[in-house]
Amino acid sequence: MAQSDNTNIKDLPMYKKSLDVFKLSRHIAAYITYDKDIIAMHTSKNYLDKYADKLVIDALGLVPKIVETENEINPIKKIKQAKALRFFYRQIILYL
Repeated sequence: MAQSDNTNIKDLPMYKKSLDVFKLSRHIAAYITYDKDIIAMHTSKNYLDKYADKLVIDALGLVPKIVETENEINPIKKIKQAKALRFFYRQIILYL
């Protein structure tokens, strides 16, 4: 993947917001699971732990998808990446 322009990914508002969403989701997960780590949440049978695990994992998925989308030069592939990005966004909205 070649970068489509000289914009630094870390300077993009969407990238910064995705990091904020991840940090917020991790704080929410820590609060409702009494600060369990990701593996403990994932292996737990508790409904809240599973909920928190899915929220954190999907929020974490936003960051690389934004980078992939921004770096894609091919417009058809860029649209495909954007659709994948929308999937993560919708999943997070469903959890909130």
